[in-house]
Amino acid sequence: MLTKDQFLAMVDDETRILKHLHGKLSPANAGFRPSPQQRSTLELLRYLSMCGSAAARAMVDNGWTAYAAIKERADGMTFEQFPEALDRQSAEIHAILADLTEADLRDRTATYPTGRSCPSDSHSS
Repeated sequence: MLTKDQFLAMVDDETRILKHLHGKLSPANAGFRPSPQQRSTLELLRYLSMCGSAAARAMVDNGWTAYAAIKERADGMTFEQFPEALDRQSAEIHAILADLTEADLRDRTATYPTGRSCPSDSHSS
C-alpha cells in the first residue's frame, strides 16, 4: 500500500513527465484526432489537467458535486496553458490530501461516478 507521501511524490513525477511530453507537441496539432471518435490532442490535455484533482476531490467529498466546476475550468484551457494547469492540479491534490491521515486514506470508501465504491463493495463486509 502506498503512503500519502509516496502517492504525492508520484503525482509530482507524473506532472513532470506530462509537462515534458507536452513540450514535444506542436500547438498546430492541438486539433489532431487519431480517429473521429477519439479525443483531440487538446481535449486529452484538458482531461489530463483535471482528472487527478477531480478524483481526489471526489474521494475526499465522497461525491462528484465538484466535478462540473473542475471540468468547466479545464474546458477553457488553451494548449499553451497546459503546463500551468498541471502545476495547479498538483498543488490542488497536495492541498486536498494535506489534512488526511494515513488511516483516513486507508479506511475511506470513495464512490465512482458509476456508483461502484472503492474499496469495492464486496470488500466492505
